[in-house]
Amino acid sequence: MPTRCPLAAELRTLQAELGALQAGQAAELGQLERALVLAQAERAAATAEAAQQAEEVARLRDEVAGLRAELRRGQELCAQYQLEATALRADARLKEQRHRCATAEVVRLQGALRGRGAPRAPSQCPSTPRTPRTPSLSTWRGPRARRPPAGSSPSSSSSWPPPSSSSTPT
Repeated sequence: MPTRCPLAAELRTLQAELGALQAGQAAELGQLERALVLAQAERAAATAEAAQQAEEVARLRDEVAGLRAELRRGQELCAQYQLEATALRADARLKEQRHRCATAEVVRLQGALRGRGAPRAPSQCPSTPRTPRTPSLSTWRGPRARRPPAGSSPSSSSSWPPPSSSSTPT
């Protein structure tokens, strides 16, 4: 049986090679399984991180939307305040102009009352409603024409000046 021996030796060699290949495959399979577990862990971590980032993005978008709404409200409020400030400035200018006109009218009337001559023409100030309306000096005849009753002053007497027979212009 000499022919069997070489076959048996060859069989043993092939079995040894097969064992080595199987061991190599087992080692490689173990490495691949460890790599797969590691990749799955990394994938899970990346998925969790992506979910956290998505939540952060959603939170930041909500925050941006809130800030935009707040900015819009602030801009609307600013516009309202600017309108109010413009109206207040216009009102202040109008009141200042009225004050200057009233002061000029007072000076003009005081001059006329002190007898410095005939009353000058009314000021060129725009007419504004006055309450109560002051009588016109066009019917005034001078300081000696009408005098308040004895013992009273023009400011304390409600009947002074006496009613005029002519109508006062409006």
